[in-house]
Amino acid sequence: MLKIVPDPEAPAKPPVSRRLHDAFRAEMDALPDVTDFASLERAALELANRVVHAHMTRALEALVKEHGTEDVLVDGERYRFHAWGTGRYPSLVGTLEVVRPTFRKVGVRNGPTVVPLELAAEIVEDATGACQWV
Repeated sequence: MLKIVPDPEAPAKPPVSRRLHDAFRAEMDALPDVTDFASLERAALELANRVVHAHMTRALEALVKEHGTEDVLVDGERYRFHAWGTGRYPSLVGTLEVVRPTFRKVGVRNGPTVVPLELAAEIVEDATGACQWV
């Protein structure tokens, strides 16, 4: 008979806080149609994904709020608030959608624009950093 043995060299995973575990369990217990282990696993992963998605969206919104619409310097060039728009950024937990300002280079008619949120969050080619390595 096969015996399952833990890998002694695998790094230990930190325990989940009791409060987080209890909240997660309460949400899972409230879900209908979780009748077998496979549906339990799918529902748990779906719930965890939604929680992480909401958290990452709020983290991007906090960066937007932190900066506001004041002028920014990028590579020594001044950029001024231009317009609000919605950014959609692919991530490991789905597309994160955030309302954020764009800035246009000062003194250049229809000049280049920058999105400070993307610079602060290290978003490249419209994707989050972790997503770029997948």
